[in-house]
Amino acid sequence: MEFISEFDFDIVYVKGKKNCVADALSTRVHAIYASIVSTCRLDLKDKIVEAQGSDGYYLQTKEKLQQDGVQERYKDYKLDEDGILKHKSRVYIPYLGELRKSVLHEMHNVPYAGQPGYRKTLTTIRKEYFWPGMKNDIAS
Repeated sequence: MEFISEFDFDIVYVKGKKNCVADALSTRVHAIYASIVSTCRLDLKDKIVEAQGSDGYYLQTKEKLQQDGVQERYKDYKLDEDGILKHKSRVYIPYLGELRKSVLHEMHNVPYAGQPGYRKTLTTIRKEYFWPGMKNDIAS
């Protein structure tokens, strides 16, 4: 406290949208995040393609999508040109080894994001990915 007392300053609260400096800083973080995520996606894509061949959920859903007259339950699922399963444009992460944990780690433990809590981590991951039991995996 002694060190700070040498300076003459006022602490002023600036409400929400009027705080342009905070917006500029958070925008920069999002730009850095986007470039890092795009680099990680290439490795992740290869791992997904490799893992999906032995994943029961993937194989079952793929079979249902290839049948004539897709059931209502599967109408929002698609296979992209690489055979990657998507649900409403979110990529399915197969259950194999450390793949899901790797995604959780990449989205939760980035140094510039601080320590996001459960809800923020869930929201961030849900924007791009999905798998059954995702909420429980993030909570644990």
